[in-house]
Amino acid sequence: MKILFLGDIVAKPGRETVKKILPEIIKKHKPDFIFANAENLSHGNGFTPETITEMQKAGVDFFTSGDHAWGNKMGMLEIASEDFPVIRPANFPPEVPGTGYFVVKGKNGHKVLVINLIGRVFMKKNYDCPFRMVDKILKQTEKEKFYQPF
Repeated sequence: MKILFLGDIVAKPGRETVKKILPEIIKKHKPDFIFANAENLSHGNGFTPETITEMQKAGVDFFTSGDHAWGNKMGMLEIASEDFPVIRPANFPPEVPGTGYFVVKGKNGHKVLVINLIGRVFMKKNYDCPFRMVDKILKQTEKEKFYQPF
């Protein structure tokens, strides 16, 4: 299984670069899943439904976000929707809209558990411990059948 994760795609120059180079990467490496961080897609501050769609058309399957995502209210209105392909960090406070993990089904039929966590070093807010949160999520999803490479 091949997974490609693109870090922060920042604003229009980042989106244009992805649109330019991702098709060749897909053609050459044939990844099963393509994920990207979307928290800076729109002018380097959040994302909009339009910028998400633009990146989906370029080949990105699913998106993570972070603390910068809250800079654009258009995206935040969508993040709580179950069919919107963006997750927020799981260790954000529970009242924050959206979910912090999602099971994504790939082109090959395999499923991948995508967990989004935010660190706590140099952050202005005191988020929940990412290590305890990932343990909690893995326990909640332990009955799921995910791809096991070994």
